[in-house]
Amino acid sequence: MKTTLAKFTSQISHPVLTFPLVLILLFGAQEAWSSLVVVFSFSFGLPSLYFLWLFARKKISDFDISQREQRYPIYAASLLGMLISLTYLYFAASPFLFYEFLRLFCLAVTLVLINFKVKVSIHTASAVILTILLIEFSHSSLWIFLLIPIVAASRLILKRHSWIEVALGILIPLLFYISTLVPAFAR
Repeated sequence: MKTTLAKFTSQISHPVLTFPLVLILLFGAQEAWSSLVVVFSFSFGLPSLYFLWLFARKKISDFDISQREQRYPIYAASLLGMLISLTYLYFAASPFLFYEFLRLFCLAVTLVLINFKVKVSIHTASAVILTILLIEFSHSSLWIFLLIPIVAASRLILKRHSWIEVALGILIPLLFYISTLVPAFAR
């Protein structure tokens, strides 16, 4: 029962599912739906298609990309897509959206660089980002923070990550968002 619940939690908290929610929260707050379509296509659509292509050709051993080395091509495609999206937002969208997406991009670069040394739990990091944005943009109550330990526990129960990898998945985005909180409120 515990493993079944952990598998379910892990599947619904997969970054492939949480990243679109992050984008919807971010762009929905500004009702910038046309920008959402462009950013979604480049920063999510293209990297997802590349992931599926690699997965179909057995270049990735499992859907969670458990082997750290197999993550690098996906990271490169995702960062490239985010960079294209960031360029679009700089020229075509509000400064608010550009700044918020720049925060996400900088966090993504940080996570990728750390992943060269330690396999950070991207599931857990995504849960932290989603939780913060839910509180920031939809004014969810603080109970939503329970999402973080639930996702972290699922990754540990399934033995996909060690304690340190899950802790880094929590701390890096949390510290990143706390450190950028003051400029975010200054807008």
